Order: sequence, then C-alpha cells, then structure tokens
Amino acid sequence: MDPARRQRIKDSFNALEPHGEALMNRLFERLFSDHPEVRPLFPDDLGRLKLDLRASLASIVKSIDNFAALEQPLKKMGARHLAYGARPEHYPLLGATLLAAMDELAGGLWTDQLREDWAAAVGAISQIMLDGAAEAERFRAAG
Repeated sequence: MDPARRQRIKDSFNALEPHGEALMNRLFERLFSDHPEVRPLFPDDLGRLKLDLRASLASIVKSIDNFAALEQPLKKMGARHLAYGARPEHYPLLGATLLAAMDELAGGLWTDQLREDWAAAVGAISQIMLDGAAEAERFRAAG
C-alpha cells in the first residue's frame, strides 16, 4: 500500500472517528437489514462488539504504516471469527457494508479515491483474517 493511500486512510479515519458510535450503529443496522442471514452470528447485545470493532479499526489505522505488524493479530482474529461461525463469504458483506456506512457518515469527504483506498485496506485485512481462519481449520483437522 503506497504512502499516499495510507495517509488518505488515516486522514479519513481521523475525520470519521468522532462519529465512531454512529458509524458502528449504522454499520450493523445496514448489515442486518441488507443481509439478515448473518444476524444469528452476532450476539443480541452488540454493545461490546461495537466497541471492539471500533477499537480494532483504530488500531489498524494507527499501525497502517507498519502493516506487517498487524499480520499475527489479524490472523488470530480470523481464527476467533471462525469459532463464531464466520465464513469466507461473510467477509465481503461486512466490508462492503462498512464502506457504505462510512460513505453515509463522511458526506463530502468520501470520494471514489477514498472508497478505493478503504476497499484495498479492507480487502487486505480480510485476506489476512481468512488466512488465519484457514490455518486454524488445518490445525484443528490435523489434531
């Protein structure tokens, strides 16, 4: 990921961060409205999950200049999500819904370039998490 893309992601996140609670609320409203089949994968009370997701996003953005440092934590997160019932086909649903919620809340800040930047970042994060889930599946099958 080139430095300009990383900077745009950081700048846009910093602009959206004060609206983090609204972002999380809108994300899950849209996710469950557009994809009701995933609702059973989530707890009834989303409060803690929203806080955790918001903190994870902040941590990822903070470390985006050293993306390699995120690999192991993201793989572990992917392994945990496997245990929650997350499947590979769920990742693009959440990613697209996150981008749509960001678009809604960012207003004029959100551009096609920013959508591409975030889509690339979300895609890279998802792939690392999926790799972690696949490793966990192989480990479970072997042992």
